[in-house]
Amino acid sequence: MKAPRGAPHFGVVYLPFGRRWPEVRAAAQRCERLDFDSFWIPDHLIPPPDHARSVLEGWSLLAGLAAVTKRIQLGTLITPAGLRHPAHLGKVIATVDQISGGRVLPGLGAGWSEAEFAAFGMPFPDRAARMDQLREVAQFLRRFWREPQVTFAGSHVRVQAVVCEPKPVRPPPILIAAGGEKRGLRIVAEAADIWNNAAGDHARLDHKLAVLHAHCAAVGRDRSTIRVSQQCLVGIAPNIPAIDALVAQARAVTGQAVDVARHPFALTGTPDQIASQIERHLALDCRMFLLDFFGPDPLDAAGLFARAVLPRFGGRPG
Repeated sequence: MKAPRGAPHFGVVYLPFGRRWPEVRAAAQRCERLDFDSFWIPDHLIPPPDHARSVLEGWSLLAGLAAVTKRIQLGTLITPAGLRHPAHLGKVIATVDQISGGRVLPGLGAGWSEAEFAAFGMPFPDRAARMDQLREVAQFLRRFWREPQVTFAGSHVRVQAVVCEPKPVRPPPILIAAGGEKRGLRIVAEAADIWNNAAGDHARLDHKLAVLHAHCAAVGRDRSTIRVSQQCLVGIAPNIPAIDALVAQARAVTGQAVDVARHPFALTGTPDQIASQIERHLALDCRMFLLDFFGPDPLDAAGLFARAVLPRFGGRPG
């Protein structure tokens, strides 16, 4: 099945760290009213870098959001493949997809926070082994949501005649966030429905796509069946002086030059400038944008984007 080529997809990345349920619920419902296509949360059991901060468990949170929204799709950016037992994870995702009526977008990655794995008693193998684990979990989930029962005897996933009933409304499309050119993009070619390019690799999107397409050819995968997603750090304001102030504020908060906010593919600027930057992505066949708004009030920034940018790409004014 080929990836859809209609209007581009725009999702909002929302950080729930230190937030309680009413605030996250209100944010998701607001993004739905603004006509965004999806709402994404990171999936951490303890939030980085301050492990003492509070955070709601990701898939329980999405289950709640599934029950209080109607249209917006719901995803994780990302769920570490080894942080939960894969069959249990697959069952949880299937249940959330049932609650949502088929709106779940599970994002998977290899995981990076050793302290988080250790705190919850989960093994944290080396990077190569975690990449193998990511491949196996993605392969297992694709079967688990489709087949009557699954036996899987891998190095990291071992299950015997496991059943997922009820199944998801539809097999949820698996997003894989991996940028390594030898292993990560190969796994994407083998097992992903959506590939997400990290914000820090904005400027290398064309190169990463060339590598991904080569892997698709090597494994016999039609590259058009993989939807290309770009995670974006977004700074939007009505005029240039406001943009300069916004970037300066981000630099002060992060303590660095915020390079991802200033190169030609970054979504930073006025609505007109951002629309031109989106066109550059579309020219490379990137059709999905996961937007992490920075500024004094990220949801207000999302509102400006919805009013001034979405209508140019097929959405209604938010």
